[in-house]
Amino acid sequence: MSELPKGWATSTIGELFESHGGGTPDRSNPDYWNGEIPWLSSGDIKSAIISSATETITLLAIEKSSARMCRPGSILIVVRSGILKHTLPVSILATDAAVNQDIKCFDSGNDDLNRWLAISLRASSQELLSENREGTTVQSVKSETLNNFSLPVPPLAEQRRIVAKLEALVGKVDDCRKRLDKIPILLKRFRQSVLAAACSGRLTADWRERNRESSSPVFIGTPDENLPELWRSCCINDIGKVGNGSTPSRKRSEYWNGNIHWVSSGEVKNNIICETRESISKEGYDNSSVKLLPPGTVLLAMIGEGKTRGQSAILRIEATINQNIAGIVLYSELISSEYLWYWYRGQYETTRQSGSGSGPQALNCKRVRELPLNLPPLPEQHEIVRRVEALFAVAAQLETRYAKAKGYFDRLTQSILGKAFRGELVPQDPSDEPASVLLERIRAQRASAGAPRTTRKPRSAVTAPTTLEPAPSPARRGRPPKAVPPPHDLSALNGEQVDILLSKPARKILKRMKPSRDYARADLADALGLSVGEWNAGINELKDAGLVVQTGERRGARYMIAM
Repeated sequence: MSELPKGWATSTIGELFESHGGGTPDRSNPDYWNGEIPWLSSGDIKSAIISSATETITLLAIEKSSARMCRPGSILIVVRSGILKHTLPVSILATDAAVNQDIKCFDSGNDDLNRWLAISLRASSQELLSENREGTTVQSVKSETLNNFSLPVPPLAEQRRIVAKLEALVGKVDDCRKRLDKIPILLKRFRQSVLAAACSGRLTADWRERNRESSSPVFIGTPDENLPELWRSCCINDIGKVGNGSTPSRKRSEYWNGNIHWVSSGEVKNNIICETRESISKEGYDNSSVKLLPPGTVLLAMIGEGKTRGQSAILRIEATINQNIAGIVLYSELISSEYLWYWYRGQYETTRQSGSGSGPQALNCKRVRELPLNLPPLPEQHEIVRRVEALFAVAAQLETRYAKAKGYFDRLTQSILGKAFRGELVPQDPSDEPASVLLERIRAQRASAGAPRTTRKPRSAVTAPTTLEPAPSPARRGRPPKAVPPPHDLSALNGEQVDILLSKPARKILKRMKPSRDYARADLADALGLSVGEWNAGINELKDAGLVVQTGERRGARYMIAM
């Protein structure tokens, strides 16, 4: 931004935010897993707010591994993942949780400023990804890049107004996008419904009424009470010749790159084939079992990965095929190529289930010949094809409109964010405290706390404050000194000393504990209303200060006042 709105200031993430990564506890140690602490990996960072994880770890895992705890309100950024090729996942953490090495946790101690960072990163995500990406096999974003990211900061009161407005507007855009994203699903269902109606006779019921006198029954197959009167039930072998092809030797370069089209199963994808990716030579044709198929041949993929098996195509050119495709050369007096193609598209799932084999199910020419077919008179086939094509054309138009609308909503979100960062989204209030005052307060607090910018372990002894108004006493943010004598009871410290030395969770725990008695987490945490993260921070603070000792190990850990 070349010129900041009045009252705004600029800083960097590294200047305003503490940050740390995490780690993965040893998966071979069962004592580290399936505990009560959510453990987040890059795959969990999928929404704007994160409140749960797919895996959990124990307190012992936090103590014995590089996994790191993050407090609620922290900003989580995926810094190492293949998704960084196109997306920078950014989430606000809604609960105490640990993170792995692919995530970076940022926390200014101020929830409003944290939310502003999340918005800023989302608005600048493509810039960050395009200019500051490293890694060859797995994409990653450098910590230096994030720490040096220039952050325009509005006054705190204006931040809150902007965030509230953004949440309202972007929420509406997201709601519209969710409704819009249902369109491809609805169009898929529409096409399947059209095909089902076409191949059962429902689509052309009115046409048959108008053309009853001029229609004649099909002379092959058998009548079926579930089909219209002049339709017949038959199999593929009744309406054409079925065969497959082969692949000339790849070791013989002279067999390839000739003038004869050659179709692989990956090219059969419910389409019309007018060109092929590969071709073979006359020598390749003569030295393999391929056959040249005429235009109008219907192809059916018999073997293939993923969705390939069961998909179909029509040849518009002369071509050969490989051994994984069935080519059906039709008796033109009985059936239209387009009708059979639409029949296969409607029968896709049923056809896939007709395969066999101990591994992935596969079709073969024998099974293809036996596949059932509802066969209407040829004139009605032509009418069915005409109507299906007309309805599919309407669906294609809707898809085009959907793509344009989706692009519009994508640009709308960026436009809203742009207005926010130009100071144009909400009215400015001259009485707002300038952002420069906020930044100076943060710098002073960080300087007085004396904490390093990054550490290998989280500062579990202090629960981060959620506001910077007013600034707390610097003494509150420091760790309790190791030299504090361990009291036998609270009488050794007066209330003011305890308030200065200990965080709130630690004070709660120590006040509840009695001398000569040991306690498990379950004895105190729920009764005191402490979350897992607050308990971990508080009890570790008391241990570090020498006020509490641990009397148990692993999951049976217990604690008592130091004697």
